[in-house]
Amino acid sequence: MFEEIRREKRLPFVPNFFKTLAHAPQALEATWMAYRGTTTRGALPEALKEMIFVAISVARDCKYCKAAHLAFCSLLNVEPEDLAALTENIDALRPERTRDIIRFSVKCALEPRNLEPSDYQGCGNKESLTTKSSKPSLCAVSRCMRSRLQMR
Repeated sequence: MFEEIRREKRLPFVPNFFKTLAHAPQALEATWMAYRGTTTRGALPEALKEMIFVAISVARDCKYCKAAHLAFCSLLNVEPEDLAALTENIDALRPERTRDIIRFSVKCALEPRNLEPSDYQGCGNKESLTTKSSKPSLCAVSRCMRSRLQMR
């Protein structure tokens, strides 16, 4: 499983998040399958998906997740000014569609009950919305696991 993680994410190492699950192979496999399906499959580019994870991690003040997803963004050649905007001021992100998608995803993660029809404007078709809305769900699962594993 670790070799597959390294290969799919183009990493020279296995992130600690996955290593902590090694004692429970079924949990590791299920977590990897969900993460891989969310980040490397679907209509949105992998870099945009990782940017969404960064923004949600910043909003939830998860230093481990922020660092991990910033590293993935760097590996995927996300521009340094975009990384700075993700951590300091989402409103500075360009193009506007990217900014809107990331804002929408953060709102899904933090305030899903407060979503309004206007939040969906600029987010594209139903397929891309389904892909985007799965990220906050995966973030919630990973946050719970991280908390139980006492990762900060």
